[in-house]
Amino acid sequence: MICRPAPSVATWSTEEKLKKSTGHIPATGFPWQRGANTYIAGHRIGYEGTNSYLVFYYLDQLAEGDEILLEDSAGTTYTYRVTDQMVVDPGNVEVMEPVEGKSLVSLRTCTLPDYQQRLIVQGELADKST
Repeated sequence: MICRPAPSVATWSTEEKLKKSTGHIPATGFPWQRGANTYIAGHRIGYEGTNSYLVFYYLDQLAEGDEILLEDSAGTTYTYRVTDQMVVDPGNVEVMEPVEGKSLVSLRTCTLPDYQQRLIVQGELADKST
């Protein structure tokens, strides 16, 4: 079974991206935008032979203080520190909302073993380097 994004959150193009790797919800902003809550979804299991396979399989093992690194196409690396981990319903869109005074990343995948809920790991921007 493969975790599918909630229809209210994803578009057809996002679903296609998830088959290949991860999908970013552009309306949530980008790492270089101050105050954004950059939202990235990925399959827990995914499609074998693609970059989606097991891309977020170990997401539940991230703990407070762990680093999440994002790199943009210009080679700038954004370092986030994990601040929260939660399980939400598939249609929960509040986890994509920005939080005043913070620049966040939210990583989303499905829960095991039944894929019924969504695991969200959030981190706050700690550093940016080129």
